[in-house]
Amino acid sequence: MKKRLPPWIFGLLIILAPTLVFLGLAIGGAKMSRENNFMNVTALDRAYLVTVSDLGVEADAAREILMKTQEENGSLRLTYRYPFELMPGDPVSVECLVVRAADSAGARKLLDQVEQEVRRSFDRKDVLPWGDESRAGLMLKDGRPVGTVFMTRKDRFVFVLRITGLQLEPAKLEEVMRPKLEQLTRFGEGS
Repeated sequence: MKKRLPPWIFGLLIILAPTLVFLGLAIGGAKMSRENNFMNVTALDRAYLVTVSDLGVEADAAREILMKTQEENGSLRLTYRYPFELMPGDPVSVECLVVRAADSAGARKLLDQVEQEVRRSFDRKDVLPWGDESRAGLMLKDGRPVGTVFMTRKDRFVFVLRITGLQLEPAKLEEVMRPKLEQLTRFGEGS
């Protein structure tokens, strides 16, 4: 005759099994969140970025994304995108990136990488000169202007703005950018 488990052991297994699974998931999630480099974004962080509302464009805030990440090399990155997911018929898209690199050499390298991506689109170094190096101009598609791009570096800080669907005149670009640039080197203080 087979020996049966007492009912209390069976009940204990029914309770214990889901509890152990839950604990395993909680411990795994906690470990993953420590490895995740995302940080909380503050209102001060948002003030460093050019957003779609800064451009005077009506937008759905639910379609914005704002991320702050700490890179393995010590760099701090703040990224803004609107819309998060581009849909047919969206008139404007905005991408803004602020980086406090580990050092000025890393910042130069980052700026060079971004420039490679958009080199064919612009070559206006006379618009809003700022920092150690800056570039501004029109983004082109099939030879037609489709937006505005601006990038700059000051020491180890990098600022990149890419707007599609809206071309900013130099005076408007300066009006939008100047307040952001004046506080750029404070990005990451206390982080």
